[in-house]
Amino acid sequence: MIKIVPNILSSSNEDFTTQLSRLESFESIDIDICEAPFTLKNSVNVSTAIDLLSLCDKNLSFHLMMPNPIESLALLNKSNLKLETVFIHQESNIVGLENQNYKFSIGITVKRESRLKDLSFYNKYNSVQLMTGTFGGQGLDFDEESLSKSLLLRDMGFTKEVGIDGGVNLNTAKIIKDYPIDRVSVGSFIHKSKNPQLDSMKLTLALNMRNIEESF
Repeated sequence: MIKIVPNILSSSNEDFTTQLSRLESFESIDIDICEAPFTLKNSVNVSTAIDLLSLCDKNLSFHLMMPNPIESLALLNKSNLKLETVFIHQESNIVGLENQNYKFSIGITVKRESRLKDLSFYNKYNSVQLMTGTFGGQGLDFDEESLSKSLLLRDMGFTKEVGIDGGVNLNTAKIIKDYPIDRVSVGSFIHKSKNPQLDSMKLTLALNMRNIEESF
């Protein structure tokens, strides 16, 4: 089954809190952190996000879109948040990462324009996240070519979790369901919904239609 995780991407404390309140019924949430010039603009930073999430009892994952994530990883490691995975980019400066011990898993993110590295690189991480939408934004276009990297990863022999981030909705779910994807990070489809929980259920059904059909 493909797992749906709503994400929060915000540049203001007030909007961040509003988005968080709309996700009360979800067990897991992704937090997107953007830092210019790695992205076009800044979001709230990691320290602020930790403070805003101090009373949150959800399972959290972070997506660090920044050139130098080591300091932010340290802040997250010292926090009391319930952290599952922190995604960093293969283009980021991750020198010294292998010498660190974290209470969460480390995932690696691949930009749309980036080529895949070799299997030995990805096997160091518990999850690979493919960017299928515009980097650092929500509600924009969907790129099936980036999605097809999931096939290449599996052909290479990668057996761990493969996820995508960007452009996931009921229309693109018809495409996504035919690829070897385990996890989708969903932004604007959830946040623009009048009923996030109901639309999340619809998206779950659409993404897993092939599995449902094969069970009969």
